[in-house]
Amino acid sequence: MLTACHNVVHGTEDKNVVTEVTDLKVASSMDKAAETMKFSAVGQVREVEVYKYNIDVDWACLKLKDHSTKFDFAIPLATHDNDIPKAATLEKMYIYHCPVQLFLDDAEMVRCHAMVKEASVGIVAAKTINFQNGGFPGSCGGPYMFRNKAIALHVDAISTTKETKDLKDERTESRSGKRRRLTDDEITRKMVDSCVSSHTSLSTGIILHVRSGIRSLLTDGQES
Repeated sequence: MLTACHNVVHGTEDKNVVTEVTDLKVASSMDKAAETMKFSAVGQVREVEVYKYNIDVDWACLKLKDHSTKFDFAIPLATHDNDIPKAATLEKMYIYHCPVQLFLDDAEMVRCHAMVKEASVGIVAAKTINFQNGGFPGSCGGPYMFRNKAIALHVDAISTTKETKDLKDERTESRSGKRRRLTDDEITRKMVDSCVSSHTSLSTGIILHVRSGIRSLLTDGQES
């Protein structure tokens, strides 16, 4: 099973200290009791462990601890350049994303599972591909699907949204020509503009078949 490396492996900035997350489990969805904020898995829960990872590229492979079991289904991986959408294509990709942070923060959201989003193809580069108008925070590790194959793994999102503290440090020019801080109303308007602009964000996925480490998973006889 492929996921984003930063979901399961933590390292220092210089990567001298790397820690793998232990006691990992996977399930199809999670429930939350609104009164107690206790979490429970829905359906069959499987224990997994970190098998291989690349902290620089940001992918990790998880392996079932119980080798006698299998995952419920498998998504075929793209293996050729022809499987990747062309730049400016009108064909859609399909993104599996999950509102993990919203599930953790909102007491009234009592269930969380992957959702499928139809997405326009963004920038197509040699090793990465983007889709427009991103996914929820917590979606890293989800696949980008194109023509029924997984072509990329979601690892990052880029938007123009600013934080309030950034706007508080901004200066503008008054009518008298002097520099001054923004008023509360000006900060509010800029925050609204920033949130609107963020809807033109790009989410980034690493293309799978061009990564030698990921390609090796298909030939080493292990669950990927």
